Amino acid sequence: MMEALDRSNYPKCDGVFWDKPVKDACPKCAAPYLLEKTTKKEGTFRYCKNEDCDYKMAVGNTDLTSDNAGENTASVAERAE
Repeated sequence: MMEALDRSNYPKCDGVFWDKPVKDACPKCAAPYLLEKTTKKEGTFRYCKNEDCDYKMAVGNTDLTSDNAGENTASVAERAE
């Protein structure tokens, strides 16, 4: 069974992520992708993998760092209906 696994990228691939990579580039530092994470405390959010960048956005287009973080969630729910 182990012989059926594709190992063609083994020497080239050295990245492992606990969180799901997303194809969106970071709007703050232009990193090529963001990571998506879900926690009980903060829900689902996307953040930049770059340690020097503090970009973080809740899924549903709500910025977790802004004072009006709940405003956009209502409009997302309305569009879903």
